Amino acid sequence: YAMGRNTVAEVYAQILDDLNFAETNLPLTNGTAILNTTRAHRNTAIAFKTRVDLSMQKYTDVITEANKIVTLTAPFTATTGVAHALQADVTNVFKAPYTTTESILSMPFTSVETPGTQNQLGYYYGYSGLNGGNGEYSLLGTGIISNAGWLAPDKRRAWVVLNTGNSRNYLAKYPGASPFLDYAPVIRYAEVLLNLAEARTRSTNSVDPQAVAILNAIRGRSDATTVFTVGSFANAQALIDAILIERRIELIGEGLAGADLT
Repeated sequence: YAMGRNTVAEVYAQILDDLNFAETNLPLTNGTAILNTTRAHRNTAIAFKTRVDLSMQKYTDVITEANKIVTLTAPFTATTGVAHALQADVTNVFKAPYTTTESILSMPFTSVETPGTQNQLGYYYGYSGLNGGNGEYSLLGTGIISNAGWLAPDKRRAWVVLNTGNSRNYLAKYPGASPFLDYAPVIRYAEVLLNLAEARTRSTNSVDPQAVAILNAIRGRSDATTVFTVGSFANAQALIDAILIERRIELIGEGLAGADLT
């Protein structure tokens, strides 16, 4: 109680120190898909470092870390440790068994280990007519769901469901009904790729070809009608804007908006 508050810099330093230690001491793999999803391994620590470094605006460090688990060209994969890769169909990430190679770390629930009242994502985001949820959180009508570039053919549009009873949109990303056993994603390979794309663009202040390729990988698996090229962006800021929009679409309902806005 007598200790003064640590500085922001000291807190970040401790987080990175912990993650560096974890990278060195965690196993390369935990042996099975379920354990690789629900228990930390070396690539988990690396993935979290890309998130922390991005929040610190340490863009070259983001690139250094991401390069350990992301190939230079598509299809982007981790070639050491757990073989992380994007799923061809993003909806598979949020279906049983929830243990794809895209799921770097998730919080699991089973029929004998059900979530408590503060953990049921489907209950919060869904509504009674969708999955028996409570409808506590609807989607802002003027938010990302109103973005004109998020086209109707995009598979992720199915995550947005209109409740005609109250004319509000709800998130169907966690569709399981009671007892709401959908895993809670903590960090996914898609985020690591978007972290890298943003860092490359900001660090070079250019329309970076790898960043464009990553943007295509994320968007293209859900919307084959949208293809970006280097020529699609007038400057680096235009590409950054597109990456940030993609984050809001891809990671909706995964708890990152607050940190991103901060």
